[in-house]
Amino acid sequence: MGTDVENRGDAQAQSKINNGQYTISSDYVLTRDDSDDMGTTNSPMINHQESTVSCGSSAVVLPPNADRPFLLPPRLHEQCGRVVHSEVFQQIMLVLIVGNSLLTAIGTFDFGPQVDHAFSVIDTTLLSIFTAELGLHMVYFGPALFSDGWLTFDFIVVTLSWAFQAMSVLRAFRIVRAVRVISKMKDLRDLVTALLRVVPRMGAIASLLLLVYFVFTIFFTELFKDAYANGFTSEDHFSTLGLTAFTLLQFMFLDDWSTVTKELMAEYTFSWVPILFFIITCTFIVMNLIIAVICDAVAALQTDEMNSNLDIMQEETKRAILRAEVNHKEDMQRLENKIDQLTKLLQETKKGV
Repeated sequence: MGTDVENRGDAQAQSKINNGQYTISSDYVLTRDDSDDMGTTNSPMINHQESTVSCGSSAVVLPPNADRPFLLPPRLHEQCGRVVHSEVFQQIMLVLIVGNSLLTAIGTFDFGPQVDHAFSVIDTTLLSIFTAELGLHMVYFGPALFSDGWLTFDFIVVTLSWAFQAMSVLRAFRIVRAVRVISKMKDLRDLVTALLRVVPRMGAIASLLLLVYFVFTIFFTELFKDAYANGFTSEDHFSTLGLTAFTLLQFMFLDDWSTVTKELMAEYTFSWVPILFFIITCTFIVMNLIIAVICDAVAALQTDEMNSNLDIMQEETKRAILRAEVNHKEDMQRLENKIDQLTKLLQETKKGV
């Protein structure tokens, strides 16, 4: 009379990471085999039936009690989720976005009214497909769609594309849809996220750069403001603060700085010293400092994702172990009860004899 008891506990322990587009689903099945023969009881066993970790656009196993927006049937809600998270679907949408961008670029050439009309029809068709994609996301996520920054960005771009579709002056806005490529590629999303995270630190670096730039602008204006009037340079570079600021901007991007420096050195032999000092300070030190901050942010973002994934997997493991311990205690209690019953039965048998 052995019985087989299967206890799933939480049925499915499933988690989802939104910012990195990771989906982790785990199904722990705890099995226990109780046999009434002589009170033998086997300890519960943990059977990890399913564990999938997928990145980006992967199929999602929905939890049984998932909240369904708009009171949709569970099957429709699940199918929409599988479609929008399908890797094939995401790759198709990426190809369509890139193709739409190329068609927009080709459409700037004058091929005649018929070709322009064909491009317009294709553009409207692609925009309809993007709208259908957004509709699937809306059906699956409901109002929670606006809690995701990238989906909100897609919603704004598609909505404005329809709004500007009839305005010939603003139809150049169509090319903005190419920016949606960022939301479809995880590497680009990570880079943009890292850039947004370093905005405060970038502000401090920009303040330092502006301060250095302001000091050198005044210094160069006072030092070389008469160079053009005296015929030392072929163009006026330093007579006013505005011209000096523009010239230093050219120096900072290494645009024709050597020509201006050689003209100044014909009269001001020491002029190469402050110019090189400015270039080294602004171009190499400050710009490399900005690059270092961005690289540090990208590394920190990757570390946060790894730690988040590890925390979720550890949490799922703890839940499985906890359920196993609970079931084990129940088994031990059941075994003790059977021993007590056998002891009482043995005592009653002795008394009868």
